[in-house]
Amino acid sequence: QMRTYILGKYSADPARVYVTGQSMGGVMTNYIAIECPELIAAGASTSAVIDYAGVYKNPAEMIEGVMVPIMFSIGQKDAYFQPNGMSVAPAISTKKYWCDRYGLDLENPGTYVDGNVHVAAYLTAEGVPLFRYQVVTDKIHAVIPDELYVIYDYFTQFSRGSDKTLYYLGKAIG
Repeated sequence: QMRTYILGKYSADPARVYVTGQSMGGVMTNYIAIECPELIAAGASTSAVIDYAGVYKNPAEMIEGVMVPIMFSIGQKDAYFQPNGMSVAPAISTKKYWCDRYGLDLENPGTYVDGNVHVAAYLTAEGVPLFRYQVVTDKIHAVIPDELYVIYDYFTQFSRGSDKTLYYLGKAIG
């Protein structure tokens, strides 16, 4: 309903609908990516992961086989993601869930640093960064401008056709 409302009210490109959220809004982002990936071109959540153990028993149970690029961004100083914090297990299960779902190599991501953002990009065999997990230096449970630029850059690489085909840099993937 949100997608239909936005596309009806604004002159938005239906191929470039993205979803993002902070904390509980990030949890919403996670569920949209899982439950209705065909409605978005990509998703990104900040300071939010969920415990995937109860979501799908088999990560291969994708909605009609539709892939959705997903990015998670957490803060190095966010108490929820520290070893003694509340959410270490869900943070770990996030990586496993998305890598299992798309057959990505959990143990060998492409890593790099972009300013204060430390990125682990999990690539498909074709080099598409379908899952990205990043930790932001000195970030607490908040969103910072540097992080938003990185999310924007990630989003602009993806679009979705009306037939649900996912595109990366203009090339169909699947």
